[in-house]
Amino acid sequence: MTEFLETGDHFDKEDCERNAAKRLLAQLHKMLPRERFLIGGDGLFACQPLMQLCHELGMGFVFTFKGTGKNGFYAESSKAAMDSGKYAEICEDTEEYTLRWTDGIKIDVGGKRELELSVIRGDGKFTWGKGSSSTLMYITDQRIANEGNGDERRNREAVDFFNKRCRGRWRIETSFNTQKNLGFGLEASYGRCGNAGQNYYLIVQIAVNLFNIMTRSNFMNRLQEKDNPGADSAKARECLRDRYGGIRVLLEKIGRSMISQEYNDDAEYWKNARLTFDKWPPQKAISSA
Repeated sequence: MTEFLETGDHFDKEDCERNAAKRLLAQLHKMLPRERFLIGGDGLFACQPLMQLCHELGMGFVFTFKGTGKNGFYAESSKAAMDSGKYAEICEDTEEYTLRWTDGIKIDVGGKRELELSVIRGDGKFTWGKGSSSTLMYITDQRIANEGNGDERRNREAVDFFNKRCRGRWRIETSFNTQKNLGFGLEASYGRCGNAGQNYYLIVQIAVNLFNIMTRSNFMNRLQEKDNPGADSAKARECLRDRYGGIRVLLEKIGRSMISQEYNDDAEYWKNARLTFDKWPPQKAISSA
């Protein structure tokens, strides 16, 4: 799901990422009201209105927490984590850091209500830092570790929370870096003409998903096996180029199939859409149903 910034001459007010995030969260909750989400975001979203909205929608959150000594709440939270006495020393192949955390940080969310938060902080050398020391800090409404499990198990829970939930958002940044710098051409220059930027962005997301399916899953092999029931494994697992004529040709086939479809604004129609692939060379065009 994507929510674009509302910018341009036909809008009365300038939009911002925080407002777009509020709209996105509301839409997500409307579509999947019973689903439990843990929302990840960078330091831009670590603010009271978004934390309150996540709480009201029943969503958890983990936000990067940044600030300076002039930011009282950041400074107090950072000090509380350093002084809590809860810490774990991590020494792995490419990383060496100290993890500290604290619970019970309270923030006012209006109406004489308070939201209890946790802060987790990592200081040391991380893989992406290339040997230099860094500090990573996150704020969340999740409880980082169960205090009743003993120090060793509690520390493992904290490390697991830090690496999977806090740092898991890095995969999003890596994906955007791939789209910008490794051939997909996601650049700001495509956003200067009407909805061109939005259209191009959505096309890039489709391309990236197809690329990941083809290169990082066994989907293509399973598809070939389905097309060749009873065939020997060597035939069924021949390379993409030999089977379909290469990624470019396959994408052209998919594009022709999508263009030939009658427009339908029913979301359920597209959720159930399916592309079927004929043997190569194709005897007829791809169709979706």
